[in-house]
Amino acid sequence: MRPCRIATGPAALPLLVAFLTVLMAALVLDAPVRAALNGAPDWLRSAGERVTWLGNSNWMFTSLLAVMAIAVPLAGLSPSPRTRRQAVLALRLAVALFLLILLSGIAVQVLKHLFARARPTHFDDLGAYAFHPLTFQFRHTSFPSGHATTMGALAVFVAAVTPRLWPLAAGMATVVGISRIVVEKHYPSDVVAGLVLGGACACVLVSAWRRTGLLPPSPVRLLRAMRPRKDGKRDRPPGLARGAQALLRAFGQGFAALKRSPTQR
Repeated sequence: MRPCRIATGPAALPLLVAFLTVLMAALVLDAPVRAALNGAPDWLRSAGERVTWLGNSNWMFTSLLAVMAIAVPLAGLSPSPRTRRQAVLALRLAVALFLLILLSGIAVQVLKHLFARARPTHFDDLGAYAFHPLTFQFRHTSFPSGHATTMGALAVFVAAVTPRLWPLAAGMATVVGISRIVVEKHYPSDVVAGLVLGGACACVLVSAWRRTGLLPPSPVRLLRAMRPRKDGKRDRPPGLARGAQALLRAFGQGFAALKRSPTQR
């Protein structure tokens, strides 16, 4: 099962057309939706503020670094071979997700300053379609949404690694995206573009990391990797250096994917 197989050539045309159609529809709705929010009840904004933090990448980075800090000594010092193998697997997943959020975040920041769209908080003065390319000011960083990009990347990553959880991941991404509109940080088109950007980054990187070995080639092999060996082979003796080596190897496999073409097999 390869949920992140990359469409290229003619096969990618329907996806591009669908994305552009949805994006244009969202652009048309930007101004009416923003105007309607002027009369939105307080409870709606409060609900949005309670949810929107989930798309902030800071807590994700902190959590993933904590996972790495725990997994490294477990991968090298645990007396249980099964625990060591599971720790290495957790380390690889944490490194992959860390790099995914980091790289998709860099991509969205580049686009934010390239398009430099005014945020909805300046709707009354500048309108919904105020683009000032290459303007490096916070008020002109609306398109695409960074929170939506992070959640789109996370949703596709979760769907690729554990397909059974894709409805939950997609639902969370949608809710966070809507919350960004409700709290008047982004327009609908910003959110659509962010979700698609994050999902596209995840598809490209997950496919590449499966080729470099950072991620298992399928969810089934992910489950098999967590089971104890039945082939008679023994794991290498534990040692803290082995945990550090696993961490460095994971980052090496992650960055090695950047040197390859997205369509290379």
